[in-house]
Amino acid sequence: MGQVVNFIRRKEPEAKAIIGYRMSFYSEEELEIALVALNMFGWEQIRYTKNNLKGIDPLFIKRCLLRLKHLDWISRDGRKLIDNIISNVEEIYQEKAG
Repeated sequence: MGQVVNFIRRKEPEAKAIIGYRMSFYSEEELEIALVALNMFGWEQIRYTKNNLKGIDPLFIKRCLLRLKHLDWISRDGRKLIDNIISNVEEIYQEKAG
């Protein structure tokens, strides 16, 4: 018979631990639509402003944006803006020591 070919086994990549999320706003419109979503669907506070937006969990903002996106009165441009905000959410990984 023929020769047996040995394949090199690759190591499975180690799973990185996610320690948080980062949400960036690149325009005033993105910031304003996030505040609209938070003030409509976020019930943790009475009023959300630009000043307290930094301390809010990005996944909470994302949930509010998704609820806003599915309303009938949001325009196509508004939905694109919401999609852009959601796609810019980044995962923050724990750095490996050593």
